[in-house]
Amino acid sequence: MRKKLFQVISCLLISIILTGSILFCYEKYLDSAQQKTTYNSAVGRTYGNSKKDKGITLLQRGSNEDNLLIFGSSELGSNVPQNPKNMFPNTELNCNVNIIGDAYVQDLLNTIKVGALSDSLKNKKIVVIVSIQWFMQWLPFLGNEIDVNGYNSNFSELQFYRMMQNPNLSSDIKRYICKRTFELSKGESSLERSNIFSSLYSKNNFLSNSLLTVLNPYYSIRENFLSLKDKHQGLEEMNKFQYAPIQKTKQINWSEEEIEAQKMGQAACTNNKFYIEDDYYSANIKPQLDHLKNSNSNTNLLDSNELKDYEIFLKACKELNIRPYIIFMPTNGFYYDYTGLSAEKRHAFYNLLESKADDYGFDYLDMRDKEYEPYFLKDIMHLGWKGWLYVDKKIVQYYS
Repeated sequence: MRKKLFQVISCLLISIILTGSILFCYEKYLDSAQQKTTYNSAVGRTYGNSKKDKGITLLQRGSNEDNLLIFGSSELGSNVPQNPKNMFPNTELNCNVNIIGDAYVQDLLNTIKVGALSDSLKNKKIVVIVSIQWFMQWLPFLGNEIDVNGYNSNFSELQFYRMMQNPNLSSDIKRYICKRTFELSKGESSLERSNIFSSLYSKNNFLSNSLLTVLNPYYSIRENFLSLKDKHQGLEEMNKFQYAPIQKTKQINWSEEEIEAQKMGQAACTNNKFYIEDDYYSANIKPQLDHLKNSNSNTNLLDSNELKDYEIFLKACKELNIRPYIIFMPTNGFYYDYTGLSAEKRHAFYNLLESKADDYGFDYLDMRDKEYEPYFLKDIMHLGWKGWLYVDKKIVQYYS
């Protein structure tokens, strides 16, 4: 009996050692291969690339190249020539651009990202886009401004664990993120592991802390597995883009670009009074035009969970010595006046966000004076031809 037990234990130990050795050697191979592989900036310009946006490897490589890093949401996917992915590098700010984000990415996910990547983000050119739509209560009876499915689909388990391991991030911020993540992800089977971790960490009592201590080896192994997978996918992406065309340094004549942007906007917005792109208006606004009238009259922008998420993001950046340049997206004034979200309410909201940025010493771009400028936005929320060009110019001026 003892002999059989010894044989079983020996086989188990040998299997663990062999598996560990193979994984260790493979990780060393990936690290070596990545160092030898050229990082093509075309990787960073891809919008909606989950291997990049939810990983560590590609984001670190992009930031190590001293690129311009733009954290944002669906506006990064605007298909206008003035999108920053087409305007950098240029002769006034000769650096490539990394666009980081996808639809439904908001302050909470960005806080997790900066917490996971903080060592790579210090002293970097970082632009963070904040949109007014994030603060509108789409489901006011639930007190929820975040699209739960969108949050969960953009959530990175690897970035979450890396953020939680960051010794420079306070336990208060980590506990807040865990509490919010548990609220938003409970019931999502694909995030069950991080959900259990979030629940235990946010409770912060003797029992939960004891359970977390017991589970720490498991989560350490899980994080190592996700890290290995990320390195593998990162190398695949770098090889995939290795021979993609290199973005040439663009010579920009801002006056000529502004004239061209005006022409593009005029050609695209012809069938409505809101200066909205024709196809978007026909598909999304015109069919429910009567229903939209004054539909936002009771919206309270100053009472949302997203405001706390936004302040937590600012606090995290301050703790981690990261200095973002914050871009406050304007709205389509014509449209939001129609829906009853008055300029007075919108400006009070801008004042509040800017006041909080001032409290933490961060610079920002205020574009409230662009709310009624035709062709500045292409729809009701996304920057258009003149809007992206204006932001490109302001980024250049700020960092050069």
